Amino acid sequence: MKNKDHIDHEVQKTLESLDNMERAKTDAFFYSRVQSKLQHETLQTASSPGLGFAFSVAAVILIIILNISTILIGSTVSGEDAQSSSNYPAETFEEYRVFDLNYYNQLEDN
Repeated sequence: MKNKDHIDHEVQKTLESLDNMERAKTDAFFYSRVQSKLQHETLQTASSPGLGFAFSVAAVILIIILNISTILIGSTVSGEDAQSSSNYPAETFEEYRVFDLNYYNQLEDN
C-alpha cells in the first residue's frame, strides 16, 4: 500500500509541474519561415526526380537486355551442342563422384 501511495504522490507532483508551464514563444515571422521552407522543399523534390529514378530505369533496361541476349544465345545452340554440353559436368568431375549414379537404375530393374 505504501508503494501505491508513493506512486500517486509522484504522479501528482508531475501533474502540478505541468500546470506551471508556459506556452513556447517564438518571434513574429517563425510560422512564415517554416511555411516557406516546407514549400521550397516540396517544389524542389517535385521538380527533380533525382538519381534514384534514373538508376532504377537503367537497371530495368539492363536486365531486359541481358534477358534478351540470353534467350538469343540459348536459341542458337544446336541439338548436338546442347546434348554434349549437358554431359560436360558429369564427365569432368567423374573422379570426384561419391556414389554410383546408376544406383536408382539398378533399383528400377529389380
